[in-house]
Amino acid sequence: MRIYRSIFKQVLIGVVAAILVIGLFTWPIPYYVMGAGSAEEIKPTIWVEGKTSLKEKGDFLLTTVSVREGTIFDYLRSKFSSEMELVARDKMVLQGETNQEYELRQKEEMIQSQNAAVVAAFRQAHRPLQIKQQGVKILGFARKPISGLQVGDQIEQIDQHAIPTVTKLHAFLENKRAGDQITLTIRRDGQKLTRKVKLISLSSKQVGIGIVPRNQVSVQSKPKVRITTGEIGGPSAGLMLSLELLNRLVAGDMTHGLRIAGTGTIDEGGQVGQIGGIKYKIMSAAKEKAAYFFCPKDQQPTDENEQQAKQTVKKLGLPIRVIPVRSLQEAVDYLGQLTSAGHLAYT
Repeated sequence: MRIYRSIFKQVLIGVVAAILVIGLFTWPIPYYVMGAGSAEEIKPTIWVEGKTSLKEKGDFLLTTVSVREGTIFDYLRSKFSSEMELVARDKMVLQGETNQEYELRQKEEMIQSQNAAVVAAFRQAHRPLQIKQQGVKILGFARKPISGLQVGDQIEQIDQHAIPTVTKLHAFLENKRAGDQITLTIRRDGQKLTRKVKLISLSSKQVGIGIVPRNQVSVQSKPKVRITTGEIGGPSAGLMLSLELLNRLVAGDMTHGLRIAGTGTIDEGGQVGQIGGIKYKIMSAAKEKAAYFFCPKDQQPTDENEQQAKQTVKKLGLPIRVIPVRSLQEAVDYLGQLTSAGHLAYT
């Protein structure tokens, strides 16, 4: 009998230990794990009409971070590892946003980034293009999901008034009150639908629908351009996409035979904006032997991309030079001073 009890006790201990180990690696916590992702050549992702042969001897690289839901093991590991960090869920996702909605928002932001990169590059190269405002895309919800609306819906009208831009949306709602009902005309998967929603108070001075809006534009350029970035999402590849595209549109080779990585959002005017996870992006760039790393220049008191990038290089001793820029023009000017040896032309 004692033998059976001993065996039972050992089995019980084993089962409990197994449950604890499984829980350690699978039990979710309200944090995401952020770490180094990849540094990928942009060359294969961009097609330009009539540009069958590429002059580039070097490479422009976009950089990413890896993001996944955290576990108890990740929480413990974060106390000792400099290769990852935990980011509170509410810093990554919107209130009430599901993982699927988050992924969709990231894809929509990438599309917006691609459009802005095309506009910025063509304007920099003084090439013709047409921009058509098509409406307002819903990228997320400010507080909680709204019945009848989905991430990705495109708002075309409110109460039968055309809403081509976010500015027009804000202007239309300016004199409305919380509780007022409006009728939205939206486009979803090619279908036109109508939805009635009640406005809510977003602050003491602002009433709105409760969405995260972005301008939906159609960009027609000459030559035509197609950008395919696969599963990469978010807006932070904008600067590097614009540099790669610009290199196809101008004479000479802006890479000078070098591997040049970077990150930063871009707007249609070519201005570069702050992004997240920059220390992991520069680690990925160094791993892929990039010689230079463009990053957004810190301009506001809350900006920290430039500072974090430089600190990471110094702390880890990475063989890469950080180049902070405020605009596409500044990045172009810097590249114009480089030689194929990777030195500034005037040194």
